[in-house]
Amino acid sequence: DNLIEFELKIAHWTAFKNETDRKNFLNEIVANNFEKMSMITEQKNAFPYCLEITKKSKIDEESVADFSKLISKIVTANNGIYEYWEIVNIDEQKQISTIKIH
Repeated sequence: DNLIEFELKIAHWTAFKNETDRKNFLNEIVANNFEKMSMITEQKNAFPYCLEITKKSKIDEESVADFSKLISKIVTANNGIYEYWEIVNIDEQKQISTIKIH
């Protein structure tokens, strides 16, 4: 099967310097039909307030460009960084591949 033909669950990882920026980003991204998956704090990082969000999407070139542009715009407006995204297998909730975005 060609994976780009189907909508898949995509996990997106973002990080922020403080809790307020993470919370503001989360409110804005949820308004764009993303779901919060996890929030962790890694004190050793310059951007310690991490957030994983998900949304079903196709992974063709246009869809990837669209969701990358949207998340990057909102994360930048909230002083954060968009670390990477990965495909999640919907049936088993098992990671099947990781694609990092710089």
